[in-house]
Amino acid sequence: MKMHLQIEPTSRDESGRVILSSLLQMGRGRRHRFFFAIEEDAYHESMDQRAMPHLISQLMHAMRLGGKLFVDGALSPSHVRQLETYMRRWILWCPDVFRWVEITPNEWNDEVIPESSRHGAISCFSGGVDSFYSYAFLERDTNVPLRSLVFMHGFDIDLTMSDYYHETAQFYRDRLRKGNVRLLKVQTNAKQSARKFQLNWGKVGHGIYLAATLHLLGHDHALACIPSSHSPDSPTTPWGSHPMTDPLLSSSTLPLIHHNYMVSRYEKIAALAQHDDCLEMVRVCWKIHENQLNCGYCPKCMATLLALEVAKPNSWLQAFPLVTSIDSVLHQLSITPINAFQLEQIAIVRNHAMREGRTELAEQIAKIIRQKSTKKASYRMRLRRWFYDRKLSRQIS
Repeated sequence: MKMHLQIEPTSRDESGRVILSSLLQMGRGRRHRFFFAIEEDAYHESMDQRAMPHLISQLMHAMRLGGKLFVDGALSPSHVRQLETYMRRWILWCPDVFRWVEITPNEWNDEVIPESSRHGAISCFSGGVDSFYSYAFLERDTNVPLRSLVFMHGFDIDLTMSDYYHETAQFYRDRLRKGNVRLLKVQTNAKQSARKFQLNWGKVGHGIYLAATLHLLGHDHALACIPSSHSPDSPTTPWGSHPMTDPLLSSSTLPLIHHNYMVSRYEKIAALAQHDDCLEMVRVCWKIHENQLNCGYCPKCMATLLALEVAKPNSWLQAFPLVTSIDSVLHQLSITPINAFQLEQIAIVRNHAMREGRTELAEQIAKIIRQKSTKKASYRMRLRRWFYDRKLSRQIS
């Protein structure tokens, strides 16, 4: 199939934001527009000429179809070779989902940005544990000071939740300014795009959209970072943001790293427990609460809270002011339905509680785990019996 990626002219919306977009034409009248909306002070005229961010944002869409992709704009041969390696990895992982794309730009041209004009690191930021771990330790690990954080609208905060997004962004901007780190607000239609092309958001889609945004805004930075969300226990399992694929989205002018995937979630939480400035800003809850970042009683909040309690007693008070006591969390956990992944995270906290000598807390958590496991096993047995009875009834009839 022949496809055409057209870089659309830069425009501005009614609120004064700069809109940078591309149009993927796929034949038979099919097309898809992907956009970035950024604030005026984050815009630079060089963004108008750069095809790389738009190509990355639409690459997986083209890979769903396969064929030849003609790109309006100049591309570096070395960048395209990196993208070819990226495509091979995903085709190897998901041969039924992705197909090869042959990329041909209007012009082959190596991008040159003077090293003197590139300084500091730019990192993706959601307010969660992974984001704050990179915020606190990226400079230590890379010797590159953190300069900018990208806060996305259209990822975990839906495009319909505009007021909540802007209020949360202002909350972070006011506090991060003290550390000389600027917060960049970006809106995209990434999630709608993933749904349109049937890309699983977690397992496939989110990482490449993050990389595209970093390339758009990182033109004057020396390093780009995607905080790791991948488990060190499964290094070869496909995931949208992955230590094997994220660096392949680098360019000669902007290296991109997948930061510290060998550090487990519990280890990140334990490290943040020593940073009060991070704890008062961490946002792990996906629910909306007036004047609060975390509800304290959803499965993700409770797992994080218990990990903080094990790492440093009472350190959770800053992050979860709505919670009255550990006992209330344990009670809520015992009556709240949780999935297998959440149960695994709770079990990890229990193991660390035993290592830290918190035997009473460890036994209370273990009791809840046994209760949940028994219920899940009982459900599986009932489901298996139902299928067996159904099969038997068909044979009899």
